Amino acid sequence: MLADKTYYFHDQPKTYQEAKDFIDWYRRSIHRSFDRHMVISRHVPRGSYALDYGCGWGTFSEILHAERGCRVDGIDLDPHSIEIAKDMVGEEDGLSFSVKHIGEIADEIYEVVLSTQVIEHTFNPGFYLKECNRVLQTGGLLIISLPNIIAPRYIYGLLAMSDARVSFSKISRTMKNHDRTHDHLQAWDPITFCRLICALGFEFVDYEPMEGLPLPRGHYWRHPWWRFKNLSYTMMFKVRKYKYVDIQPTD
Repeated sequence: MLADKTYYFHDQPKTYQEAKDFIDWYRRSIHRSFDRHMVISRHVPRGSYALDYGCGWGTFSEILHAERGCRVDGIDLDPHSIEIAKDMVGEEDGLSFSVKHIGEIADEIYEVVLSTQVIEHTFNPGFYLKECNRVLQTGGLLIISLPNIIAPRYIYGLLAMSDARVSFSKISRTMKNHDRTHDHLQAWDPITFCRLICALGFEFVDYEPMEGLPLPRGHYWRHPWWRFKNLSYTMMFKVRKYKYVDIQPTD
């Protein structure tokens, strides 16, 4: 029975009721107008067939299915996350969750691929984007969000670093047992990321800075003057596939 199960959120155990209460709270938290999930969902064509690549607990897949009328396949490599998605969000006609590597998916299946805050955790971002391209139909959309490295909080962190050698030694020790769910391995500014993604068979469609400017001490400026919006915490790129680009490991 579900009531007797234990669920793991980032390796932390929760009872069924604790897990349900948390997911209910999380659902409410991401339904704020400035949250990236709501902003991104407005860019997804209604009724499209979409892959939520790195779906986590499935709440974004649920939004796309319930509010945009999309048929959504959510995939993730973490079995704990998929178990939570299946039990707390639930599968139904047009909404499925599975532990699956994108390499298991056939070519040119989807009209839309969604990737929210995943690519910064990967060792090989070029291959990550190559696989997003491969499973998309020609003319299909990749909608991807990721942190913006050109942000006040990041710059403040560099300025506040009194001894870089001490900080980097600490990072070195931490990364010997790194957690791919939490640790960022890659980082981009908007211009450099646009160059990367447009070199891999995609053409630019839209861009949107999201979630406000991240200020020190955990604060955000939610409605910055337009000249500062490109310094927002999260950025979204919407691109269209026009060809497949087969990059190699040495590229």
